[in-house]
Amino acid sequence: MATFNGAEFLREQLDSLAGQSRPPSEMVVCDDGSTDETVQIVRSFAATAPFQVRIEENDCRLGYADNFLKAASLCSSEWISFCDQDDVWLPHKLARVAQVLTAAPEILLTTHSAWLVNEDLTPTGRMFPRYRRDCIVDKIEFPLISLSYGFTTTFRAILLRQLDVSNRPLEAGIFPMRAVKSSQAHDELVFLLANSLGAKAYISEPLALYRRHHRAVTGRHSVRILGNYSLVTMKTGAKTYEDRACWLEEFADFIAGVSRSGVDLARLQEAVSLYSRHAADYRLRRDIYLGSFWIRIRSFVRLVCRRCYAGGMERLTFGRLALIKDMVAVAVPGIFPRASSGNVD
Repeated sequence: MATFNGAEFLREQLDSLAGQSRPPSEMVVCDDGSTDETVQIVRSFAATAPFQVRIEENDCRLGYADNFLKAASLCSSEWISFCDQDDVWLPHKLARVAQVLTAAPEILLTTHSAWLVNEDLTPTGRMFPRYRRDCIVDKIEFPLISLSYGFTTTFRAILLRQLDVSNRPLEAGIFPMRAVKSSQAHDELVFLLANSLGAKAYISEPLALYRRHHRAVTGRHSVRILGNYSLVTMKTGAKTYEDRACWLEEFADFIAGVSRSGVDLARLQEAVSLYSRHAADYRLRRDIYLGSFWIRIRSFVRLVCRRCYAGGMERLTFGRLALIKDMVAVAVPGIFPRASSGNVD
């Protein structure tokens, strides 16, 4: 658990951990310089918790991603679950996750659905994330976005012990790149590593309450997603596709440095090759939005021949909506920007 000024909701989360039908073997809390009662609440909980609680107070602010990764590095168990300070775990969460891990030892990461609730834990009737069926996926999925979210994630500790995570690439989201870039988020990083090196398990059953409130660091998950997505798409141009190509190359280099101990080398090489190929695909898309008419035509034809539109993101292709957008960009130069104009809230 990474904490920072979380006193308002922290106790409910801690109580839900103590109430697990299968308790964790340990709990590691790294506090990032809280100025409220967060540390005192954790210390009070540690005095009566039915498992060992280790508390670390950072000398300087790390930010949420590096704080989570520091906490994970201090864990001694084979499996690690990220835990946000403001959510609530349902009593059987860890038992259900352990059941999946026992049945399929090849899994590197699990993630599950969650109920979306308001600040006072009032149900919204929605789930986020929502996985429609239980499944184990061994293939490499779309590498630019995380299909797992930190508070739902349990992963093998070896994922973070294979690499120097302080040298991880900068973030690369599906939306246009932010003006100020930061290192890859903790949950995106572990998902991308698991995605590259082995199997992931998706659990459709909601196992936590995902609280959205006025102080939440991450998005509010409003129902305006379609409108926001359309606006972001219109603002996505050559610069965004170049950024994504660069990130894919950086991530390919990053995972190529994985320790060879205990790693499927054929799977590792497949991931490196696939990310490098996809970087080339993004540069062809960049040229559609940047080049002259004949360059746009040539780039579009090459993408079609490479079957880059034959599917969706889960197949490492751009999909049919991208096909329509790119056709418009070829026919109407200048309708999309040469450079992205930043993120949309």
